[in-house]
Amino acid sequence: MRGFVIFAVGFLATVHGASNKCCPDGWFQFQDSCYYFSEANNSSRKNFIDAHIECQIMSADLVKVETAGEDLFIKDLLKRFIGDVVVDFIPGIGGGYYWLGLTDATEETKWVWTSDGTTPSYTGWAQGEPNSYQGMNEDCAAFDFLAGYAWADIPCQSPIFYICEKGLHQ
Repeated sequence: MRGFVIFAVGFLATVHGASNKCCPDGWFQFQDSCYYFSEANNSSRKNFIDAHIECQIMSADLVKVETAGEDLFIKDLLKRFIGDVVVDFIPGIGGGYYWLGLTDATEETKWVWTSDGTTPSYTGWAQGEPNSYQGMNEDCAAFDFLAGYAWADIPCQSPIFYICEKGLHQ
């Protein structure tokens, strides 16, 4: 994990220069947002609802990925971080999955962001996703380590890691 922190600090200093605005300790900055990676902060895995609540407690929401650049930033951090960590296997799910704030629980195939109820203008679905695999009720989106952190739909009750996002000014 030490390499992950060093990389992140160096990367942020390079990209953002000497900005007088910064994210709280344990959060990572990209443009005008701060990101909290539960695994990087030794937080436990949560189902979708509990992860959403944890983010709200921190005045944040589950991550809303709006651009390819933001998606790439998150994936790069996840790939570097997982390289330094033993990923536990969760039966039926695996390890290394991270919640996004995207769900179609209200209306099947109508994916909306939990933060504001909007439909995504950008998506990073893995090939064949979303698919409600084998008829399972997969209504929540996650970064899928098996697909290079492309997005997959998985059951909302799955206990996985999560990513929170809040504005730099919050």
